Amino acid sequence: MLVNIIQNTISSFRSALAAASVITTNLKMWLGFETSETLGIELVDNGDFSDGTTGWSPNDSTLSVTDNVLEIKADGTGGFGLAQQTISTNSGSSYSLEIKLKKGTHNADVRVGSSSGGSQLLVGTEVSSTEFVTQKYTFTALSSSSYIMLRVMNSTINSTAYFENISVKEL
Repeated sequence: MLVNIIQNTISSFRSALAAASVITTNLKMWLGFETSETLGIELVDNGDFSDGTTGWSPNDSTLSVTDNVLEIKADGTGGFGLAQQTISTNSGSSYSLEIKLKKGTHNADVRVGSSSGGSQLLVGTEVSSTEFVTQKYTFTALSSSSYIMLRVMNSTINSTAYFENISVKEL
């Protein structure tokens, strides 16, 4: 009799563990638990600017790095000074973007776009703080190639903005 009670208790315990495992697995899939850790490969090349301006292309601007902080100095020709980088993405997949940026002489912002057709996916809020602030966004890629654009907003000649620690990871 005692043996039957123990066997039934063990059987019930195993069933409960199996159910808990199924619930946990499905919650991880549904809520995205651990996805950023398993898929979280950094997509931005030199996002900490430890290698100077390597990987970043200037447009209507001059780029320089001091103490791992990127300064974009606009040349006044396009209304925006910017640094741009193309990253590989999966169309339809979600990504997290995190960046620290601050105003120099003009506001700063970050944008993401699709390299196939140039559609803009996300417009970051303009930063008017003279202290570094961290911004976080989630976006869905529209193609297999996207671009990250760091900008000096509404710039004139020698307008500046500062950027550090930009990161893009698939969710």
